[in-house]
Formats: sequence, C-alpha cells, structure tokens
Amino acid sequence: MTMDPVVGLMEQLRGVEGVMGPACKANARNYSRERAERINLMLAKIKALYGEIIQSQPTSLLGAGIVLRIVAGRMPFAHARYGDHLQRIADRLEQGRRLHADLVWLRALAQALLRDGEGKNGADLGQLITRAIAGIARPVVVYRAVLPPARRPPDWKHLALGPG
Repeated sequence: MTMDPVVGLMEQLRGVEGVMGPACKANARNYSRERAERINLMLAKIKALYGEIIQSQPTSLLGAGIVLRIVAGRMPFAHARYGDHLQRIADRLEQGRRLHADLVWLRALAQALLRDGEGKNGADLGQLITRAIAGIARPVVVYRAVLPPARRPPDWKHLALGPG
C-alpha cells in the first residue's frame, strides 16, 4: 500500500515550519542577513508545499481530513459557519471513522460552492472538497489471513478406550 501523497506533503510542511519558527525567533533577537535569506527560502518552500497539497488527490481518510482542514481555514466569510463542521468531519476522519451523513453534507456543500460560491475562491474550495470526497469514498481493503482451525491435541485417555 502506498502512502497518501497529501499526508507525505503535510509531513514535509510540518518539518519546514518546525525549523522556520525557531529561525524567526532567533532572527528577531539578533538579525542576520543569512538567516533572513534562509527564512525567505523556507517561506517559498512552504508556499510550494501548500500548492502541491492543494493539487494532490488524497487517497486515504487522513489525507482527506488534511484537505478539509485547509478548506475550513479558507472558507469565504459568507460560509465561514461551516468551518467548524468541516473541522469535526476532519477529526472523525483522523480517527478512521467515515460517516455516510458526512459524505452527503460534503457533497451538498461542494455543489453549493461550485454553483454559487464566492467567485473563484468558492469554486476552488468546492473542487478541493470534491477531491476530499473522492479520498473519503475510496474503498478500504483490509487483508486478513484465514488460519486453519486450531486442532486440539488428542485426549490419550479417550484414545486408550479404542474406537467407539
């Protein structure tokens, strides 16, 4: 099984953000041109990683949850009240739970954003939700080996009585 590309990109993003935070604090205390240039490179990397995440198709519940969290943070003001619901759905996805009601609600929200969302931004968010839905609706294959039934060892006292 291959790893979800969204999950891998998000791990890279967290790594860059983890390095950038202390670098910014150090640069605020004691300015260094070289450090400032490294921070600018990290900002460019973060921007590129977000772009890749938004273009990638999630292939797991975890990846779909990441995309929904991004959408929740970028909802237009008119639809901002849906951000909390998107966060709750993402929480359930991270726990490995997908509910049919969530899929129905997400499809309706995506359709509304695509149809009459806040211009291009709303349409883009509708497309992201549609991508997340594809990751959520993807069938999950669970492999379980079938073991032969356990055989009990023979009861020697019973065997001593002969066929019976």
